[in-house]
Amino acid sequence: MQTSLNVEGIDFPVEPEQIPLFELFNPEISVNVLRVDEEHENGFCVEYLSPKRTRPHHINLLLLEDQNDPTKKHYTWIKDMSRLVSHRTKHKGITYICNSCLHPFRNQQAHDNHLPYCLAHPAQQVVYPVDNPYLKF
Repeated sequence: MQTSLNVEGIDFPVEPEQIPLFELFNPEISVNVLRVDEEHENGFCVEYLSPKRTRPHHINLLLLEDQNDPTKKHYTWIKDMSRLVSHRTKHKGITYICNSCLHPFRNQQAHDNHLPYCLAHPAQQVVYPVDNPYLKF
């Protein structure tokens, strides 16, 4: 078992473009990076989606950036994706989140059925419409 991370050749602060290099040097770890989407309230978008989904250790990170100073960045660990995007559903229980499109599913089977179709495409962002009385059915 590897007890330390290999960060050879990686510049700090780490840019999302260097995550594939980190994954190359650390073959047991896969990393996804999300960032806050400034265009949509309470929104997130996928900055980097790891193609190495079957590795023993997977980490989801949220990249926080200072709007006034883009050189100030910080990664934070996403412990629970369901809690991060819970505002996307009225479901009160745990949800299963697709790391590619960030869509919440109520059960594992629905999530697992969705994955082959979603992963056939690059990472995408699902944007939900704002409440509009004219869109009510």
